[in-house]
Amino acid sequence: MSLTMRTALRPAARAGGWSPAVRATQFVALFLQVLVVGAFWGSWIGLSRSIATLTPATFVEVGHVMLANYGPLMAVLMPAAVLATLAAGLLVSRRNPTAGALTLVGCACLVGATAITLLVNVPIDELIAGWTVATLPAEWTQLRDRWEAYHTARTVVTLGALAATLAGSLLPAERAGV
Repeated sequence: MSLTMRTALRPAARAGGWSPAVRATQFVALFLQVLVVGAFWGSWIGLSRSIATLTPATFVEVGHVMLANYGPLMAVLMPAAVLATLAAGLLVSRRNPTAGALTLVGCACLVGATAITLLVNVPIDELIAGWTVATLPAEWTQLRDRWEAYHTARTVVTLGALAATLAGSLLPAERAGV
């Protein structure tokens, strides 16, 4: 076997020591997180910062459209991102505890964002789904503002998740104590 052939058989040594399976899992976790963060960040940039300026009719119309577009997608995307990040964190921890810890911090942030979504945003979304301009409750602006505050919080938390997971993915594979 030639030196060239042996080098070709050891791609993990050239990729920071990570196996292709670990790298693939990290890629999937990061890819899914980028989609989650993009959805939250995009709606925060494009709508949330000016949501209080919308008329009641526009708020109801935009709310219904966004619920129909985001709801089904995020119901799959968020749990998938959590599971992929958990898998990546567990795999990475075997070779580099620091990288694993960072990835698991990212997973914990995703779990936190999912909790915010399910405990605060989704119940308000369910209320909004039944509203019309004629049936807006008297406290609709307070509910809108509560939804927005928690949307901002989950956006920040998912940005933290992505930062931690990305930081963990940039570290080389190394065994503890080496």
